[in-house]
Amino acid sequence: MNGSLIIDWLGREGGEVLSWWLLVTLAGAAAWPLLFRVLGGLPDRGYTLARAAGLMLTGFLFWFLGSLGLLHNTPGAMVLAWLLVLVIGLVVFLRGERPPVRAWLREHRALIVLTEVLFLVLLFGWAAFRAHNPEMRSTEKPMEIMFLNGIRASEAFPPRDPWLSGYAISYYYFGYVLMAMLADLSGVASGTAFGITIGLVFALTGIGALGGVYNLVRARGPDRRWRGGSVGAALAAGVLGLCFLILMGNLGTALVELPYRGYTPGVGAGYFDFWDVEERDGTQIDSDGDGTPDWDDEAQHPDNWRYWWWFRYSRVIHDRDLQGDPIGAQPIAEFPNFSFVLADLHPHVLALPFAVLAVGLALNLVLGGRPLHAYEYPLYAIWVGGMVFMNSWDLIYLPLLIGAEAVRRLAVNRTGALRRADLFGILRFAAIMIGLTLALYLPWLISFTSQAGGVLPNVIFPTQWQQLFLQFGVFLVILTVLLAVEMRRARGRFNWQAGLSALVIAAVAGILVVAVLGFAAWERDEVRGSVYAAIGPGRDLGDVVPDVLERRLGGLPGELLLLGMIVVVVGRLFARPVYHPAPDEPDDEQAPEPVAPYSGSTAFALLLVAAGAVLILAPDFVYLRDNFGVRMNTVFKLYYQGWILFSLAAAYAVWSVLAGGPERVEAVRKTRHDGSPLLVGRVAFGAVVIVLFAAGMLYPVFATRSRALVEDTNRRAIAACEPGDPVAQGGACPDLPPLTLNGVPAMVGGEFEAVQCLAALVPGGRAVLAEAPGGAYAPDYGRFSGLTGIPTLIGWQNHERQWRGETYPAVTDARTEGGQFRDRATDVQELYTTLDWERAWAIIDRYGIDYIVVGNAERQMASQLAGGDPSVQRDNLAGLDKFGTVFAPVCASGETQVFRVAPG
Repeated sequence: MNGSLIIDWLGREGGEVLSWWLLVTLAGAAAWPLLFRVLGGLPDRGYTLARAAGLMLTGFLFWFLGSLGLLHNTPGAMVLAWLLVLVIGLVVFLRGERPPVRAWLREHRALIVLTEVLFLVLLFGWAAFRAHNPEMRSTEKPMEIMFLNGIRASEAFPPRDPWLSGYAISYYYFGYVLMAMLADLSGVASGTAFGITIGLVFALTGIGALGGVYNLVRARGPDRRWRGGSVGAALAAGVLGLCFLILMGNLGTALVELPYRGYTPGVGAGYFDFWDVEERDGTQIDSDGDGTPDWDDEAQHPDNWRYWWWFRYSRVIHDRDLQGDPIGAQPIAEFPNFSFVLADLHPHVLALPFAVLAVGLALNLVLGGRPLHAYEYPLYAIWVGGMVFMNSWDLIYLPLLIGAEAVRRLAVNRTGALRRADLFGILRFAAIMIGLTLALYLPWLISFTSQAGGVLPNVIFPTQWQQLFLQFGVFLVILTVLLAVEMRRARGRFNWQAGLSALVIAAVAGILVVAVLGFAAWERDEVRGSVYAAIGPGRDLGDVVPDVLERRLGGLPGELLLLGMIVVVVGRLFARPVYHPAPDEPDDEQAPEPVAPYSGSTAFALLLVAAGAVLILAPDFVYLRDNFGVRMNTVFKLYYQGWILFSLAAAYAVWSVLAGGPERVEAVRKTRHDGSPLLVGRVAFGAVVIVLFAAGMLYPVFATRSRALVEDTNRRAIAACEPGDPVAQGGACPDLPPLTLNGVPAMVGGEFEAVQCLAALVPGGRAVLAEAPGGAYAPDYGRFSGLTGIPTLIGWQNHERQWRGETYPAVTDARTEGGQFRDRATDVQELYTTLDWERAWAIIDRYGIDYIVVGNAERQMASQLAGGDPSVQRDNLAGLDKFGTVFAPVCASGETQVFRVAPG
């Protein structure tokens, strides 16, 4: 990276990034007095989570009061919400006995300094990365900027959907509300806000992970003493957790990409067939056409790796049908660093800091050792229950919180069992949390629709064990060692009966679900093809069963490993208690007191391991039925959450294994054993961790370089130009273009200037816009509505179909007229191509159209509708020209015009 370019960028846009730092810091400051009380079970009192908690609480109050009509979508209302959070926090903080703030500050000053430094470094560092390549066209960025602009242009909640006029957004849009709040308060353009948000999410998630692992390490010890782990060790483990969660990638780069690029000579086609990563298998042997397999060529410089090579490693799971052919829609195996490199702002990315917040709240429940106070239930429901509004798949954090309540009761009981009163208490806790979540987020829930259509069995697509290792290998190795160590530490206290019971229940449940639902799916024509894929004609279910069983064997090693993890966690958590006589009393005069055989930190880490294993295991047996018809999205969202939980647990595991159990020092003292075998084991484990960590870190090293410095074709061409050499247009090498966060979309024919004009003309977005509709992932379509927030009749139809589910035909005016199917898309097409003004006015009046765009996308649509017939194409283009004969353009630039519709 060019230092002078970075300095220039900081001078131009650094103040805008700093304004976001200030805003989220103020949100954290407002919530901090509240957290100091509520998160008293955490050693850091929630300091590392304060910004995320304050931002979410402020955003909730702003959205909730706005949804009730008590506030408008204005910066003043946002400031009022911030003041409400501050007042609530101060009231809670000042009630009762004053908390020991000074002592806490002395105890944790190193954490405070490191948190503040890291937050600034991560925020500005990833914003600078984004400024190198701020493109806004790829994947779903046009959709995300559309949500941001739609919310900013709406006066109230729910916000208008810019891609479906007359309707509110039907999506989990809470993350975009927070993004729009910061954009409006700082006054930055939406393109700049998009770029800063990437850096902000990166930084908030990083310091949240740091704090989560720090709390686990500091809290481990007898009776949850904070000094169970040293400050230095806790901070080091926290930084490792930060790296695991937001920086490290999977093992695909080390084990597949580098060998494929010729860095490990001697491998052959069989090696790549073994891993079976799409586009990296043994059949793809000669991408440069020189007659030599890629892996036997000279090692390729990373600048010459195939465009977007890094994208491939979010697709390491490769499902094949019973004939061995790849299916069409492959599972997505995304991980956080891939998300940050891609720089999409999808809900699962925006939710990352708040997922870590939810984990921290669950940890506080365990370490606090007490039930929640009455006023804390709504706060937990806002922060944890609100994850369903942030990203509906993050609903899993509610069960995690309920599991934490169960672990808390186990720790309090110290008997290794849950009594009947505990079970009722857990059910009561769950009912309160679910009920409050439904009540607090009801304004969104009543307007939300989805494409989800039940659950289908995964009969023939278990994740192959080697691909599971590519995705989670670093964590699986570390956590397997942790569980083995915990079994050893438990000794006779390990509850084999509970563990094996869990194994039997899980295995039987999985087999029954696949068998029963699989048989039912065979009998249903509408899902049979999805569940069994290409089975060939004329085959009975009995003929298919042997092939199914053979296919299931490929996933059995990974499934057994994950099941084994669950077994060990259950056996350890429900451990047989140890008994110590009460002090100063003879053994025969008083009943012994039960003592829990593990710390609260270890118990919670084990809960994270089990939860992650369940999430990763689940798509091998069931998946959510959606428009894709396969398990693609289920793998995506559950594996992503599994990565979050595993990364935090693995960082704690590294410290726990290397530090030894709380009983180690006492055992060495009593036996006078030097512990050398244990020392050798810990050294070997540390070496393995270093190797695995380095292998995982290869992905961000190469991917960030490719994304920032190689993929921008202009920057690459200029960088390759030597002084004095001619470039494409002749003359000397030009200077590198300046860095910027404001990723202006690549638009032709003066469209972007027309967009800016229209946005200034209709600042509130209260109008209806006609423009060419798009299918999916089409940045040239739905662009005016997406960039201005002014609703159009229909934008990306594929995405609206996913968001609207079964209501899609109704909301898009699907109907039959004159024996022909019609909906909004066909009406827009006719509006643009018809020469009959009576018909055009009927469409304008039907939808209340105020503005009509004629630009590049509309001309493309007219040509495509002609189907290659020159006469039809002439008529269609004449249909576009008709608007200029009646209306005067209000915005015009180049070949693009926007017409204001006069009353007809």
